[in-house]
Amino acid sequence: MKREKLLVILLSPSSFSMQDVKILEMHFEVKLLIHVKTTGLGYPIELTKFALHSIYLMLTGYRKTFSVFADTHMLVPVLLSKILGTKTYITIGGYEVFSKEEIDFKQDVMPKWRRNVIHFVIKHATVLLPKSHELAEKTIRIRGSKDHVITLFNGFDPTLFNVNTNVKCTPRSVLTIAQVSDYKTFLIKGIDRILTYAENNPDFHFTIVGIQDSMLHYCPKLKNLTIVKPVSHSETILYYAKNQFYLLPSRSEGMPNALCEAIFCGCIPLAFNAGNSKFIVHNPDFILQDESQAEFNRIVHLPQLEEASTSIRNRAESLFSLSTREVSLVNIISR
Repeated sequence: MKREKLLVILLSPSSFSMQDVKILEMHFEVKLLIHVKTTGLGYPIELTKFALHSIYLMLTGYRKTFSVFADTHMLVPVLLSKILGTKTYITIGGYEVFSKEEIDFKQDVMPKWRRNVIHFVIKHATVLLPKSHELAEKTIRIRGSKDHVITLFNGFDPTLFNVNTNVKCTPRSVLTIAQVSDYKTFLIKGIDRILTYAENNPDFHFTIVGIQDSMLHYCPKLKNLTIVKPVSHSETILYYAKNQFYLLPSRSEGMPNALCEAIFCGCIPLAFNAGNSKFIVHNPDFILQDESQAEFNRIVHLPQLEEASTSIRNRAESLFSLSTREVSLVNIISR
């Protein structure tokens, strides 16, 4: 039986994006396009080339387009869908629906014309797939309707992310993973918060993975603090296995994937209420209400920590499994 053609567009081949590509390739005849990021004069040139290529594919049988993120690259497919009756399915990752306050906080320098194009795409795409309930609410506000806005969580492979009994977990150890290459990201990801906790809790060991060399001068040299450069996605699994707690110190998030992965691997979550973290943890006892030492102490000394963590993990595995995402994603595009 001949499979339906599907044009898949990525802005970058990240591990999560390629995970979706692999899923879709099992069910559709996929043509993959990656929109090359350029700046200056190269930006409109690349955008025009990409638009022409998209038009050609849509006119030669690719009547459905799936895109990771709503950006300028989706303007032509969305416009053509209105003319040709084709369909566009777009995941919403976060930056597309930031409020003015979030834009100001993140020092977002996105030009107004690009923001307007993104809003047009969100308003006129066939189906939008935000990765969290919070992103869904923001998407609906921009779209002006909840029609065809479907929350679709990221999926995690339990054969990769699981409790590794072969690795010894260090008691009183706290892990944070964040890709940090500039001071803006340093603050958004709350790295200053975990550094303060490290300074105030010498009896705990803290590990931060993902700090670029250019940012090391912001990190104090402490006996109970380990700073690790960015590692591959597969390498993070060992860090999850070695640490008792996973701290999400972020001030802003969409769908915090590392928090989910850590929970799958058996880490006890310590999370600030950013993005979808409250829904993921689903236990107010493990949500940090403020940055105080008292809040940190309250969580790490909770009774029956392991039992509560197991309950959190079981729920996460039922909601955020890769198989659940596969079934939902394929069903939505196949309609």
